[in-house]
Amino acid sequence: RSISFLYQCPEALLHMTVLSLASTLTQYMISYTIKHFGPVVFTIISSTRQVISVLVSAVLFSHHISGLAMTAMVIMFGTLMVRALRPLAKDHKELENVEPEDYQRVPLLNFSEKLSTFSPLFVCTAAIHIVYLVYTLLQEFLSTHTFGGELFSFPLVLVAISHSAGALL
Repeated sequence: RSISFLYQCPEALLHMTVLSLASTLTQYMISYTIKHFGPVVFTIISSTRQVISVLVSAVLFSHHISGLAMTAMVIMFGTLMVRALRPLAKDHKELENVEPEDYQRVPLLNFSEKLSTFSPLFVCTAAIHIVYLVYTLLQEFLSTHTFGGELFSFPLVLVAISHSAGALL
């Protein structure tokens, strides 16, 4: 039944293929980010991605976000940001004892070196956010759009195609 549906509605197969490629590409970016920047950085990227996806989906598809859900998002995101910024506060306290003329010798203030190490992080962050946003919108489209008057109701086929794309790439 699922094969005949895809044969009758090739547009659905195209959407599933793009969805699978987006999922596979994001998995590579996630692995790279965790390997090079650590799990805390990835958790922040993932959390911001989820918040953005929920908000974009709410706007595009007229979903309602309850006050409790908004409160939970703020608490979760705030906790992650505090955890991520805590080490910077420790470095800042060490700088309080440095004389102004010695600032040039403090490694923390060497901005250009730090920026060059974070360029791949910016690329990974942007790629994860953009590709997952495409993934989210396509997934929502597949679950709500009718193809030839029929809703797509074959989630296991979607999983199979997604995993096959990941294995091939």
